[in-house]
Amino acid sequence: MYLLIGATATLQDSLYFSTITFDAIGFSDAPLAVPLRIVGAIEGVNGVLLLGWSVAFLVAELQRVRHR
Repeated sequence: MYLLIGATATLQDSLYFSTITFDAIGFSDAPLAVPLRIVGAIEGVNGVLLLGWSVAFLVAELQRVRHR
């Protein structure tokens, strides 16, 4: 998406930015233009929520399997 909207120059840059933003590591080394920063922020929040949900789901499934 970042490549299609012109936020990054290459596919590699887009993938790098998306990965570090989604993982909530931060993206200070790969900034976006001011009008597009909200897109990066939304992806960061989405990443935090989905990673937390994934861990909770994994723990619940492991507990279910362990108590069989």
